[in-house]
Amino acid sequence: MSKTIRIAPSILAADFASLGAAIQTVENGSMTKDLAILIGPSTKYLNTNEFLDLLTNNLSKKLN
Repeated sequence: MSKTIRIAPSILAADFASLGAAIQTVENGSMTKDLAILIGPSTKYLNTNEFLDLLTNNLSKKLN
C-alpha cells in the first residue's frame, strides 16, 4: 500500500532556491576546504562559518 505525499509548492520553491544558491556559491569560487582540495592545492577556501554566511546571503537574494 502506497501513500501519496503532498508537498506544498512553497516548500519545493524554497528547496530549489536553496539548492540553486549553493550551486551558484560554489560556481562563483566560494567553497570549503574539502571541495577546494579537489580542484588543486592552491585553491582558496572559506571556513564553514564563512561559507554558511555567504550561502545565507545568496539564498536571501534569491528569495527576495
